[in-house]
Amino acid sequence: AGGEFDSDDYFVDGSYLRLGTRGRFDLAFSLAEDTNLTSELETTGLVQTRKKRESWRLGPGLQYQWSERWNLSAQASQAGVRFIDAAGTGLEGYDYRTGTIGLNYLWNERNGFGLLLGQNDFESALSGRQTRSRLGTVSWRSLVGQRWTLEGSVGRIHSAIDRVAAPAETESGETYDFSLRHQGPAWEYQLSAARSLSPGGGGELLSSDRFTLRASKTLDERRILSLYGTQVTNQGLGESGFSERTYYEWGAGLSWRFSRSLSGSLSLVQSRQDTEQSGTPRRNRVSFGISYRPQKNLRSW
Repeated sequence: AGGEFDSDDYFVDGSYLRLGTRGRFDLAFSLAEDTNLTSELETTGLVQTRKKRESWRLGPGLQYQWSERWNLSAQASQAGVRFIDAAGTGLEGYDYRTGTIGLNYLWNERNGFGLLLGQNDFESALSGRQTRSRLGTVSWRSLVGQRWTLEGSVGRIHSAIDRVAAPAETESGETYDFSLRHQGPAWEYQLSAARSLSPGGGGELLSSDRFTLRASKTLDERRILSLYGTQVTNQGLGESGFSERTYYEWGAGLSWRFSRSLSGSLSLVQSRQDTEQSGTPRRNRVSFGISYRPQKNLRSW
């Protein structure tokens, strides 16, 4: 049986950027009040009953260019999610922390390479289940001809899973992220495929495979039209993780610039998830956004 639900979502995103002669520092934050239909349709599929979700995220980042060819980067994030009056639904809030450090080398004007090391910590707020994951990847970026860009990264993830009243588990696997982009005179196309870890409201960390096709067209100096479709396959880590679920989303959007500081966007999105247990829950979404970025000179540091 499928499900149709209404959901009113509210969110605030903000960012701070400071530029220097050799580096940059940025800080992003977000606050949101939505429902599990917004967050879990793409991940766990726990959308049979609608429950309010409150979430926040804070993420600083630093980049430093110590020579013309070498660049060092570091990023961290802290996120928290809570579900309201969700007892008996299978929904669990969680805390999620990430940290990465990367080293990049520019081989020439058309090719570059990188190394990334990171750690993710996931803890369920209700059951106390914990997952600590460590990862390492190598990456590259190449300009092919005048219009093509190829980017990719491959690596390994090792996860230690500690469940209450159950034996601890470990799991290792591959992680990857590939992207092919074509910049034409009228349209820009991008095809991407990625495997990564992501948090979910079912009380465990998820392994996600994502495939996306995007297209965009600049209509004039102020307006851009965009189209996309994506497929995401999620599965819980470990032998006792939840079964595989597949999510589909496709949409269209229009963005326009009112001035140098003010811009707006309108998007139409349809999505669904196929599961053996709960049928095919679906969602249609219309969203409108306003972005304000004040223009001023940034001080060096």
